[in-house]
Amino acid sequence: MVIIASFPAFSFCRYRRFAIRIVLCLLISAAGVFTLWSGKQTSQLVFAQPSREVAASLNLTVRDSMTGVAVPSDLSSRNKDRLQKFATNVDGSLTYQLSDGRNDLEIHAVGYTDLTTHFEVDSQSVKNITVWVDPLEFPTELRPEVIASKIRSGQALLHGHVFDSMTRQPVSGAHVYLECAGVEAETNNRGYLL
Repeated sequence: MVIIASFPAFSFCRYRRFAIRIVLCLLISAAGVFTLWSGKQTSQLVFAQPSREVAASLNLTVRDSMTGVAVPSDLSSRNKDRLQKFATNVDGSLTYQLSDGRNDLEIHAVGYTDLTTHFEVDSQSVKNITVWVDPLEFPTELRPEVIASKIRSGQALLHGHVFDSMTRQPVSGAHVYLECAGVEAETNNRGYLL
């Protein structure tokens, strides 16, 4: 089938862009008519619109709120009734893609209170987040009664926990000084000092 269109007193040379548009419209219309005529609608003509979705990834680290030590955890993420399950590595870290919209996140770690939070995709393509989880029980070294038993009148007491910021693991044998009071303490094999 050949379609010939003539436009009296119309100069195609002068209105070349307009003529191309008309020819394209006629071709698209002819393709649509042919498709309907053949009775087979195997494809659809879709005019694409730019996507407004922004891909974002979440770099998540789970840490003990009392000591800063990495906490290996199990996570579940829910977005629009889609449930995904993840696990952090031994450093308590994990990276995953956020889905468009609200991403509800549940964090479960043995010996820690479960934590629920959520994230949403925004203009930031990578989110670096540290989540602090609370232990179900205080470590022996940081229990109030243990600390109270070490306090002496007229003396300063250093207590706490030391961990390596790169490996997020406890540091044993670290010396901590309180210069103005002349007090020194050394961490035990679990990174605690008293």
